[in-house]
Amino acid sequence: MSKTQTPVSLAKNDTALPAVAVLMLSYNQQDFVEACLESLAAVNYPNMKIWVLDDGSNDDTAARIRNFVAGSSRQITFIEQENSGGHVSGNLQKLLDTSHGDYIMFMSGDDLLGPAFPLQRMVGFLQHNQETAFVLPRAIPFATNPAAPLQNIYLRGMLSTLESGEPQRMLDEHLHVQVSRINLQGMVVRRDTTDQIDGFDTELIADDYAFSMRKFSEMARTGMRFHFDPEAVWLYRIHDANVHRVSRRQFALVAEVVAKYVPPEHWATFRWDTMSLNTLEDWHWARQKVEDLFGPDQTSKIINRFANASIKAARRRGDTSILYNFAKLKELNLKHRVHAMLSIIPSFFA
Repeated sequence: MSKTQTPVSLAKNDTALPAVAVLMLSYNQQDFVEACLESLAAVNYPNMKIWVLDDGSNDDTAARIRNFVAGSSRQITFIEQENSGGHVSGNLQKLLDTSHGDYIMFMSGDDLLGPAFPLQRMVGFLQHNQETAFVLPRAIPFATNPAAPLQNIYLRGMLSTLESGEPQRMLDEHLHVQVSRINLQGMVVRRDTTDQIDGFDTELIADDYAFSMRKFSEMARTGMRFHFDPEAVWLYRIHDANVHRVSRRQFALVAEVVAKYVPPEHWATFRWDTMSLNTLEDWHWARQKVEDLFGPDQTSKIINRFANASIKAARRRGDTSILYNFAKLKELNLKHRVHAMLSIIPSFFA
């Protein structure tokens, strides 16, 4: 922590506290949304207002939000709309344009803030460190199904990069190298610095991924910093309806952001997540998507790098079906096809 970055507490007088707008999206989260709202309502920060947008849920989500709003002492504005087709960036921009407040905090209806979430301390840090654009909390995954595997959010070396507070280092060591592990949930950001990048890129599917790319690039350009608060925790809920489990959507989301915001010199070495594309139809679709976004000269390199990671993941899962599909894919180079075929062999002796 630099000498100018000193965490402090704000006065507890409500009128002395800067206004915080919490922006929360919901969609088909009836089993989780009340717990999320309860975690927000429990935050010890009086000058906070919550804006919730439900994207046309077809379950009981909207009704449960309405009931919570009716019984809560918190100021909550609830917006209901017809389904946008999963246009999350546009929905967040709508909340951004509708809300008001000196600072913004983001949340998703299936996640939670941790106990005693230190919003007052985070805002105090920003108030007294004007060169800091936002404060990031620490993400802790938890599963609705105790047997479900948990995602390793902070990969090797990432905590050190987060603790540095240096946006250029975050770009060089993380965002230009692999799929982002920076999430919006629990992030507290100055509204004026969000306005500087015109909010969200509504031309893309992605919300937090594209926002992070643009935000860190802007900070590096202007000399601003960020602050990581490991004692501020948000809980990332792993469940079967997580939007990132929709394989084609997730692939398109990542590919769009990489093509638009990762410099081309990093494309050939970029580390893709092992998103599950389990059929030949999915793979032919993905290859066409890559060619459309990156051009034919880059397609083979990118699709083979993605396949390499996916084959390793399928082997760990024991997923012989996708391994067999990989082995047959003529678009992949011989090395990866052989790798896939050899990965099937142990299953015959299991």
